[in-house]
This record gives sequence, C-alpha cells and structure tokens, in this order.
Amino acid sequence: MFGYQIADFLAWDRQIWLDLVAAYQTGWWPMPWLWLVALFAAFWLGLRHRSGVSASGSDHVERFRVLAPAPLLVVLAAAWLWVGSMFHGREHASLNWAAHYWMWGCWLQAVLMLLGALLMRGLRNRVALQAGSQSGPQRGSQGAPVVAMTRYRALLLALGLFAPPLAALLLDQQVPGYGEWPGMTTGATALASLLVLALPAGRAARGSVSAGQRGALMVAMMLPLLLLVQEAAFGQVLGLSTPLALLVLALSGSLALGLGGYRGPRP
Repeated sequence: MFGYQIADFLAWDRQIWLDLVAAYQTGWWPMPWLWLVALFAAFWLGLRHRSGVSASGSDHVERFRVLAPAPLLVVLAAAWLWVGSMFHGREHASLNWAAHYWMWGCWLQAVLMLLGALLMRGLRNRVALQAGSQSGPQRGSQGAPVVAMTRYRALLLALGLFAPPLAALLLDQQVPGYGEWPGMTTGATALASLLVLALPAGRAARGSVSAGQRGALMVAMMLPLLLLVQEAAFGQVLGLSTPLALLVLALSGSLALGLGGYRGPRP
C-alpha cells in the first residue's frame, strides 16, 4: 500500500503527456513559428530612439534605444488566450477533468496582460529629456512609459523565446517542433510574460513608470509564477526536467531584468 507514488494515481504518465504535447504542436503547425514572428514584430514595433545627456555628465548628447512594452503585452495576451482555449480547453481536457481550471487561469492572465498594455499606453510619461548643453532647453516626453533597452536586456528577452524549446530538447529529448514554445504551451508563455513584465516593473524604467504602474505589473506577474511552480511540481512527478528549468530561468531572468540598473542616458 505504501509503495505507491503520486504518479500511480494520475490518468497519464510521462510518455502520454509528451505524446499529447507533440500531437497538439503537430496539429497546429506552423503556429509556433507564427507566435515567434508576432513577438519579434511587437518588439520591433515598440523600439524607439531617444536623445539624452550622456552618463558622464558632459554636454554631449547621445542617442539610445528605449522599448515601449505595450505591443509585447498585447501579443502575449493573445498567446495566453490561445493556450487556455486551444491547449487546456481541448487537448489537456481530454486527459484531465481539472484542465478547465488552467484554462480559466490562462484567460485571467490574458486579461491582466491587456490591462497592463492599457496601463503602459494610457498613462503619460512626465520625465523631461535634456538635449544639447546643460544650459540648453529641456524637452518633455509625452509618449507612453518606456524602458531603456540594452543588448543585455535584449539577450535576456531572446532567452525567454528560445530557451524553452532548447531546454525541452536537452533535458527531456523533445524534438524542437514538439516541445515548449511561447504562445503554445503554458511554461514557455509564462517565462516570456514574466521577462517582459519585469522590464517596466523593475529599476530599468525608473523615472518613466510610476509606482502604481509597477505595482499593477507585479500583480500581473503572480499568476504566471504560480503556473510555473505548479508545472514544476507536476513535472517532477512525471519525471520531466523542463518545467523546473523554466521556473529557474523565469526567476533568475526576472530578477536580472528587474534589478538591473542602466548606466547610459535615462529615458
């Protein structure tokens, strides 16, 4: 009686779950690549160029890039809606009666991402940007809140897109086309969402995003984090290593993006 494990009471095992995810990915091919294209397009759409005084304090004017996160938040909201409806509401529900709870959680997260996008788009940035010499005039920025974008942050965001399928391949021998993809599976979508939300919620957007905006974005980060914890726990039961790896990547990447300062011109 005491020789049973939790996995013995589940309606599926490791291979059944992997086959389910693979069949789902195959049935909707090439949606994984379309989601990647949509995320890259949203990133490019949100990039802007700004001018500001150099960090050395001289009257030298530098041009640098900033990112408006609203387009990415909108695409990720659509991704959560897709994952909840097409994966948990259909594929997962064929094995698990409780899959609709995951579906509702994904739908709720889609709403939170949309609210975050509206918050980032609707509230105006009141930070003044200096141009020319220190005695020169100041120009007010009336655009949406932005985040100073460096190569380091861009690489971390790219990690959120490509790390899930690579981790699934290396840790659980899932073929890249059948593994974890943002917009297709919960873990990969949660990782990408947490990294994007961490950008305006952290110090990277200091002076551009208000305390109230940061608080709302941090609330929106709670549900993806809980879903990753849940997936990591059940992944351990099924003998999968990828969910735990995604949880570790999400925590470390979010902290790195949220706590990292910016040493160049500030938006």
